[in-house]
Amino acid sequence: MPPPEQLDLPLSDIRILDLSRLVAGNIASHVLADFGAEVIKIETPGRGDPLRDWTVKGVATYWKAYCRNKKSLCLNLRDPDGKKLLLRLVASAHVLIENYRPGTLEAMGLSPEVLHAVQPELVILRISGFGQTGPYRMQPGFGTLVEAMSTFAAMNGFADREPVLPPGAMSDSVAGLYGP
Repeated sequence: MPPPEQLDLPLSDIRILDLSRLVAGNIASHVLADFGAEVIKIETPGRGDPLRDWTVKGVATYWKAYCRNKKSLCLNLRDPDGKKLLLRLVASAHVLIENYRPGTLEAMGLSPEVLHAVQPELVILRISGFGQTGPYRMQPGFGTLVEAMSTFAAMNGFADREPVLPPGAMSDSVAGLYGP
């Protein structure tokens, strides 16, 4: 059997731009990267993805797990030059993943209409706590909140104690796995 780098993986002709932060979007893009997609992770200059700060005994284990097989590029998307560079990348991309609060991409001048004007075939995966439309769309969406609202936390643990949350980022992981 050939080494992994020589295998013809099913998504090896796909380019993905990952503008997400933390868990859900990073899981979505890491699954696609594991299937051979070229994932270009766009990070904030000087800060990077906040997932880099999630450490276990001083090691950024979440970053190492969820951002493997990706290329990183720092771009300030609120700067005209950064936005121009992103749009050049969009022209050759197949998928864009983002998990900003609804309206953030539009406020940066990067609405789906702008992105599709550059690359009409672009698939845009938008991950947010309560979707892009609807009455709760502007509410912050965190995994713990979803686990509570879905009654998952209340169904776990013991009747005489507080609800038990999962030990990992369950809701974010599910969103990331089912996003693609």
